[in-house]
Amino acid sequence: MTNSIEETIGRFYECIKGDEHHRYKSWEHCYSYFQRNPNDYDVATLHLTMYLASWGMYRGSTFSLKKDYKFHMPITMELLKPEYSILNSPSLGQIHNNISTLFDLMKNIRDLYQMQGIPQEKVSDTLVTKILLGTLGCIPAYDRFFIAGMKYVEGVKHSSRLKDKHFESLVDWCNKEEKALLKAQNKIEKQSGISYPIMKIVDMYFWQIGYENRPKKKTTAKL
Repeated sequence: MTNSIEETIGRFYECIKGDEHHRYKSWEHCYSYFQRNPNDYDVATLHLTMYLASWGMYRGSTFSLKKDYKFHMPITMELLKPEYSILNSPSLGQIHNNISTLFDLMKNIRDLYQMQGIPQEKVSDTLVTKILLGTLGCIPAYDRFFIAGMKYVEGVKHSSRLKDKHFESLVDWCNKEEKALLKAQNKIEKQSGISYPIMKIVDMYFWQIGYENRPKKKTTAKL
Protein backbone atom coordinates (compact mmCIF):
# COMPACT_ATOMS: atom_id res chain seq x y z
CA MET A 1 0.00 0.00 0.00
CA THR A 2 1.12 3.54 -0.69
CA ASN A 3 2.16 5.62 2.30
CA SER A 4 1.37 9.06 0.85
CA ILE A 5 0.02 11.20 3.65
CA GLU A 6 -3.43 11.93 2.22
CA GLU A 7 -4.15 8.36 1.10
CA THR A 8 -2.87 6.81 4.33
CA ILE A 9 -5.03 9.10 6.46
CA GLY A 10 -7.95 8.38 4.15
CA ARG A 11 -7.65 4.67 4.90
CA PHE A 12 -7.77 5.42 8.63
CA TYR A 13 -10.85 7.60 8.31
CA GLU A 14 -12.72 5.19 6.05
CA CYS A 15 -13.91 3.07 8.99
CA ILE A 16 -15.41 6.13 10.69
CA LYS A 17 -17.31 7.19 7.59
CA GLY A 18 -19.12 3.86 7.46
CA ASP A 19 -20.29 3.81 11.09
CA GLU A 20 -21.92 6.85 12.71
CA HIS A 21 -21.36 5.30 16.15
CA HIS A 22 -17.81 4.05 15.63
CA ARG A 23 -15.68 4.09 18.77
CA TYR A 24 -13.32 6.59 17.13
CA LYS A 25 -16.20 9.07 17.27
CA SER A 26 -15.55 9.31 21.00
CA TRP A 27 -12.49 11.37 20.17
CA GLU A 28 -14.65 13.80 18.16
CA HIS A 29 -17.16 14.17 21.00
CA CYS A 30 -14.51 14.67 23.67
CA TYR A 31 -12.34 17.06 21.67
CA SER A 32 -15.30 19.13 20.49
CA TYR A 33 -16.57 19.52 24.04
CA PHE A 34 -13.20 20.67 25.39
CA GLN A 35 -12.92 23.18 22.56
CA ARG A 36 -15.86 25.05 24.11
CA ASN A 37 -13.68 25.83 27.16
CA PRO A 38 -16.35 24.27 29.38
CA ASN A 39 -17.12 25.33 32.94
CA ASP A 40 -18.87 22.06 33.72
CA TYR A 41 -15.95 19.91 34.85
CA ASP A 42 -18.25 17.00 35.59
CA VAL A 43 -19.53 16.68 32.02
CA ALA A 44 -16.05 17.32 30.63
CA THR A 45 -14.67 14.50 32.76
CA LEU A 46 -17.42 12.17 31.58
CA HIS A 47 -16.46 12.93 27.98
CA LEU A 48 -12.80 12.30 28.77
CA THR A 49 -13.57 9.02 30.54
CA MET A 50 -15.74 7.67 27.72
CA TYR A 51 -13.13 8.61 25.16
CA LEU A 52 -10.37 6.89 27.13
CA ALA A 53 -12.51 3.77 27.50
CA SER A 54 -13.26 3.72 23.76
CA TRP A 55 -9.58 4.11 23.00
CA GLY A 56 -8.40 1.14 25.04
CA MET A 57 -7.41 2.78 28.32
CA TYR A 58 -9.88 0.80 30.45
CA ARG A 59 -8.51 -2.67 29.80
CA GLY A 60 -8.17 -5.14 32.66
CA SER A 61 -4.63 -4.19 33.69
CA THR A 62 -5.20 -0.43 33.84
CA PHE A 63 -5.73 1.49 37.07
CA SER A 64 -8.60 3.46 35.52
CA LEU A 65 -10.75 0.33 35.36
CA LYS A 66 -10.83 0.25 39.15
CA LYS A 67 -11.92 3.88 39.53
CA ASP A 68 -15.04 5.91 38.78
CA TYR A 69 -14.97 8.78 36.29
CA LYS A 70 -14.50 11.43 38.98
CA PHE A 71 -11.01 10.05 39.53
CA HIS A 72 -10.01 11.97 36.40
CA MET A 73 -11.56 15.26 37.59
CA PRO A 74 -8.23 16.82 38.73
CA ILE A 75 -6.84 16.13 35.26
CA THR A 76 -9.77 17.92 33.62
CA MET A 77 -9.31 20.92 35.89
CA GLU A 78 -5.60 21.08 35.09
CA LEU A 79 -6.17 20.87 31.34
CA LEU A 80 -8.60 23.78 31.41
CA LYS A 81 -6.28 26.19 33.23
CA PRO A 82 -5.70 29.42 31.26
CA GLU A 83 -1.92 28.90 31.12
CA TYR A 84 -2.43 25.95 28.80
CA SER A 85 -4.65 27.75 26.31
CA ILE A 86 -1.62 28.12 24.01
CA LEU A 87 -1.67 24.31 23.65
CA ASN A 88 -5.34 24.17 22.70
CA SER A 89 -5.54 23.05 19.05
CA PRO A 90 -2.21 24.73 18.30
CA SER A 91 -0.54 25.44 14.98
CA LEU A 92 2.82 23.81 14.23
CA GLY A 93 4.55 27.07 15.12
CA GLN A 94 2.80 27.25 18.48
CA ILE A 95 3.71 23.64 19.20
CA HIS A 96 7.36 24.22 18.31
CA ASN A 97 7.57 27.28 20.56
CA ASN A 98 5.82 25.66 23.53
CA ILE A 99 7.31 22.18 23.79
CA SER A 100 8.56 22.92 27.31
CA THR A 101 5.04 23.97 28.37
CA LEU A 102 3.64 20.77 26.86
CA PHE A 103 6.09 18.57 28.74
CA ASP A 104 5.45 20.50 31.95
CA LEU A 105 1.74 19.75 31.54
CA MET A 106 2.46 16.06 30.98
CA LYS A 107 4.51 16.01 34.19
CA ASN A 108 1.70 17.74 36.07
CA ILE A 109 -0.79 15.12 34.86
CA ARG A 110 1.48 12.35 36.13
CA ASP A 111 1.90 14.17 39.45
CA LEU A 112 -1.88 14.54 39.87
CA TYR A 113 -2.38 10.81 39.42
CA GLN A 114 0.46 10.15 41.85
CA MET A 115 -1.22 12.39 44.43
CA GLN A 116 -4.20 10.02 44.19
CA GLY A 117 -2.04 7.00 44.93
CA ILE A 118 -1.02 5.88 41.43
CA PRO A 119 2.73 5.19 41.03
CA GLN A 120 4.24 7.30 38.26
CA GLU A 121 5.46 4.23 36.40
CA LYS A 122 1.80 3.21 36.00
CA VAL A 123 0.94 6.48 34.27
CA SER A 124 2.13 5.61 30.78
CA ASP A 125 3.08 7.87 27.89
CA THR A 126 0.16 6.29 26.07
CA LEU A 127 -2.37 7.42 28.68
CA VAL A 128 -1.00 10.95 29.07
CA THR A 129 -0.75 11.61 25.34
CA LYS A 130 -4.19 10.13 24.67
CA ILE A 131 -5.61 12.51 27.26
CA LEU A 132 -3.94 15.47 25.55
CA LEU A 133 -4.93 14.37 22.05
CA GLY A 134 -8.56 14.00 23.12
CA THR A 135 -8.81 17.36 24.85
CA LEU A 136 -6.30 19.92 23.54
CA GLY A 137 -5.16 18.16 20.37
CA CYS A 138 -1.53 19.18 20.92
CA ILE A 139 0.32 15.87 20.62
CA PRO A 140 -0.35 12.48 18.98
CA ALA A 141 -1.20 9.46 21.11
CA TYR A 142 2.02 7.53 21.61
CA ASP A 143 0.52 4.06 21.56
CA ARG A 144 1.88 0.83 20.10
CA PHE A 145 0.91 1.36 16.48
CA PHE A 146 1.88 5.04 16.44
CA ILE A 147 5.37 4.26 17.74
CA ALA A 148 5.67 1.38 15.29
CA GLY A 149 4.66 3.68 12.45
CA MET A 150 7.48 6.12 13.21
CA LYS A 151 10.00 3.39 12.37
CA TYR A 152 8.87 3.49 8.74
CA VAL A 153 9.17 7.25 8.23
CA GLU A 154 12.60 8.66 7.44
CA GLY A 155 13.87 11.51 9.60
CA VAL A 156 11.71 10.88 12.67
CA LYS A 157 13.50 9.90 15.86
CA HIS A 158 11.73 7.57 18.23
CA SER A 159 12.18 5.42 21.32
CA SER A 160 10.08 3.36 23.67
CA ARG A 161 9.77 6.39 25.98
CA LEU A 162 8.63 9.84 24.89
CA LYS A 163 11.32 12.51 25.22
CA ASP A 164 11.25 16.16 24.24
CA LYS A 165 14.06 15.76 21.69
CA HIS A 166 12.13 12.99 19.93
CA PHE A 167 8.98 15.08 19.86
CA GLU A 168 11.00 17.98 18.42
CA SER A 169 12.10 15.60 15.66
CA LEU A 170 8.46 14.80 14.90
CA VAL A 171 7.55 18.50 14.80
CA ASP A 172 10.46 19.12 12.41
CA TRP A 173 9.11 16.38 10.14
CA CYS A 174 5.65 17.96 10.33
CA ASN A 175 7.07 21.30 9.21
CA LYS A 176 8.65 19.64 6.18
CA GLU A 177 5.38 17.90 5.32
CA GLU A 178 3.09 20.77 6.35
CA LYS A 179 1.54 21.22 2.90
CA ALA A 180 0.49 17.57 2.66
CA LEU A 181 -0.74 17.51 6.26
CA LEU A 182 -2.86 20.63 5.76
CA LYS A 183 -4.34 19.15 2.59
CA ALA A 184 -5.34 16.00 4.49
CA GLN A 185 -6.66 18.15 7.35
CA ASN A 186 -8.91 20.14 5.01
CA LYS A 187 -10.26 16.97 3.43
CA ILE A 188 -11.13 15.44 6.81
CA GLU A 189 -12.85 18.65 7.90
CA LYS A 190 -15.07 18.59 4.81
CA GLN A 191 -16.03 14.98 5.53
CA SER A 192 -16.54 15.26 9.28
CA GLY A 193 -17.62 18.86 9.77
CA ILE A 194 -15.01 19.04 12.56
CA SER A 195 -11.70 20.86 12.42
CA TYR A 196 -9.27 18.08 13.30
CA PRO A 197 -6.10 19.61 14.85
CA ILE A 198 -2.88 19.04 12.97
CA MET A 199 -1.55 16.63 15.62
CA LYS A 200 -4.64 14.46 15.23
CA ILE A 201 -3.88 14.26 11.50
CA VAL A 202 -0.30 13.27 12.35
CA ASP A 203 -1.61 10.68 14.82
CA MET A 204 -3.82 9.09 12.15
CA TYR A 205 -0.98 8.93 9.64
CA PHE A 206 1.61 7.21 11.82
CA TRP A 207 -0.95 4.94 13.50
CA GLN A 208 -2.18 3.68 10.15
CA ILE A 209 1.37 2.93 8.97
CA GLY A 210 2.08 1.01 12.16
CA TYR A 211 -1.19 -0.89 11.90
CA GLU A 212 -0.67 -1.86 8.27
CA ASN A 213 2.86 -3.09 9.00
CA ARG A 214 1.95 -5.04 12.13
CA PRO A 215 3.24 -8.64 12.29
CA LYS A 216 0.68 -11.00 10.83
CA LYS A 217 -0.51 -13.85 13.02
CA LYS A 218 0.70 -17.25 11.96
CA THR A 219 -1.99 -19.75 11.10
CA THR A 220 -1.67 -23.50 11.38
CA ALA A 221 -3.19 -25.45 8.54
CA LYS A 222 -5.71 -28.09 9.58
CA LEU A 223 -4.95 -31.63 8.53
